[in-house]
Amino acid sequence: MKERLVLLVLSALIIGSYITPLMAQGAPMAYNVHVDFFYPSCSLSNLRVMLNDQTGRVVASTVIPDAFEVTLTYRTPTPANSLTATAFGQASIGSYKTWSVSGSSTISVGSGGDYWITIKMS
Repeated sequence: MKERLVLLVLSALIIGSYITPLMAQGAPMAYNVHVDFFYPSCSLSNLRVMLNDQTGRVVASTVIPDAFEVTLTYRTPTPANSLTATAFGQASIGSYKTWSVSGSSTISVGSGGDYWITIKMS
C-alpha cells in the first residue's frame, strides 16, 4: 500500500513538472489597433504606419497607398501598458502639390482587445 502511494505521488510530480511550464506560458494577447488619419482638406497617400510598444520597439508596421484606416495587430504573451502609432506619408491637394506629412499618437491599453486611435498629420 505504501509503495502505491509513493508511486502515485512520484507520478503526480513527474506529470506536473511537464504540465506546469506549458500552463505558465499562457495564450498570447492580441491587440487590434484601428488607426484613422486626419489632415484637413487634403488627400493622404503612400503612408508607412508603425505600431510601437511602451519600450519603443516596433511591433507591427504596414505601408498603405491611400490613407483612410488601417488595422495593425500585435500579439504578445505579456500585457502592454500603451501603444504608439506613427505614420509618415504624402499629402496633396488634387494634383497640384505634394508634401511630406507625419504624425503620432499614443493610447493606454489593457490586456488585449480592439482599440481605436486617430493620428493628426502635420
